[in-house]
Amino acid sequence: MKTREIKAAFLALLAAFFIMTAEGCDKGPGDGTLPQKLTADYHAVFLDNGQVFFGRLKAPSSDFIELMDIFYVRSETNKETKEVRSVLIKRGQEWHGPDRMFVNSKHVTLIEPVSPGSKVGELIKEAASKGAGTGK
Repeated sequence: MKTREIKAAFLALLAAFFIMTAEGCDKGPGDGTLPQKLTADYHAVFLDNGQVFFGRLKAPSSDFIELMDIFYVRSETNKETKEVRSVLIKRGQEWHGPDRMFVNSKHVTLIEPVSPGSKVGELIKEAASKGAGTGK
């Protein structure tokens, strides 16, 4: 008798766990919404393919996050010295001249604010004053 009661209790707990998990699947992170407190001017948006974009973030109204005034980092190797340096590039200088980007929120792994005093924050400020991307 005790074995049946233990099995019944276990199955009831297991069922409750699956119900609670299923209810939470369409809510919270990953559902295309962002926290309402996006107070930084720029945010780093990390994608599941390893790319990182820095830009002004707009809270999405759908499953896409809109980024404007976008920057990304590209590594360049000096052919003579073999020195590798990171260069901050302003998006929009590509052939198609994009002025914004819509990122599928399902591919976003992390969003962090960019501190104005950080290296990236300083390079963005410098690029804004020059009107183009700048090196390390």
